[in-house]
Amino acid sequence: MTARYEARFVALPDLLPREVEWAKLVDAALEPNPFYAPSFLAAAERHLHPHRPILYLIVEDKAASDALCALFPLERPHLRDGVLWGALALYRNPYLCLTVPPVRIEDAEDILATALAALARRAARLILPLTSEGRAFDRLLRSASDRLRLPLGRIDGRSRAAVETDLGVEDYRNTYWKKAIRSQERRRLRQLGEVGSVIHRTFLATDPGGQDALDAFLRLEKAGWKGQHGTALLQSPKTAAFAQHAFLAAHEPGRVLFETLSVDDRIIAVNINLVAGQVGFAIKSAYDETFARFGAGNLLDGFSLALASAGGPLRRLDSCAPLDHPIRHRWRQEERIERQLLGLRPGVSLDVLSRWMARLGPYGLWRGFDQRYEAE
Repeated sequence: MTARYEARFVALPDLLPREVEWAKLVDAALEPNPFYAPSFLAAAERHLHPHRPILYLIVEDKAASDALCALFPLERPHLRDGVLWGALALYRNPYLCLTVPPVRIEDAEDILATALAALARRAARLILPLTSEGRAFDRLLRSASDRLRLPLGRIDGRSRAAVETDLGVEDYRNTYWKKAIRSQERRRLRQLGEVGSVIHRTFLATDPGGQDALDAFLRLEKAGWKGQHGTALLQSPKTAAFAQHAFLAAHEPGRVLFETLSVDDRIIAVNINLVAGQVGFAIKSAYDETFARFGAGNLLDGFSLALASAGGPLRRLDSCAPLDHPIRHRWRQEERIERQLLGLRPGVSLDVLSRWMARLGPYGLWRGFDQRYEAE
């Protein structure tokens, strides 16, 4: 009897003709992850590391005209992982905050089992650098590891500030914000209003104004602390090109959501959110440091509550920021992110490698993944 699901390894040129199907899989997946969408991964491979292609494992449904039902972007482990041989890792880069592969909801268990069997023919272990603890893919993975008798270990983790609520904006603020924070925000908005008309805008990258918002972000980031440290996107032709292709996503309407805060016609803060399946990730933020005394970035984060509160377009919003970031005072939920190591064959030992990876500490893994602006 022919198996319904088949897995095979492909390269980016093989996938690009299926860009529409790929994007639909990301949005309808068991756990949405916009960092594994076509625009983001194609931009990363073409501009960040053109001589190091991403390896893709795809699973296709033979009973549905080879429909794409799972995609695993893969790479060799990094030196900081402490595992150099006999392992694969889900792909990551410094601008990526989640490494959950898109898997179709229907028959997810069989699809994942097919993928794991194919991975086992290439490697003994799989590193999952950034997975959401307790969410759908994590539950699926734990169930599969138990059923298939594959060892699965947690290496380390962290929490990120998030918004996930049924409350409206004002109820959220009254429930979760300290009185001092509410008073501070009202005072800063009043003071900023004395400078000029304060305008908050939200629009898709594909809407008119998308390019202007990205250009404003790039200018503000370069003029700020990242520019001083030489890490702003505009300071390298590679990262500048990556930003244009990853954050405009012309072929994926709805993938990138910009927010701007302006005084009159001057943009003083920008948030860039990547979106998949009504889940947003606030991947990049920048503010005009000449408006630092008004807390321009913090004010914009306060406005952002409307995206994921009652009546907003998103179910939840992940800050992609460490929990000790000032945004925690405004975005009061937490998203727990962990690093895991999976044995791809029964009996594979993880103990020594798990201890070694943990000993390297979280800093090698997490450094470079905090994409938001510096504390105001």
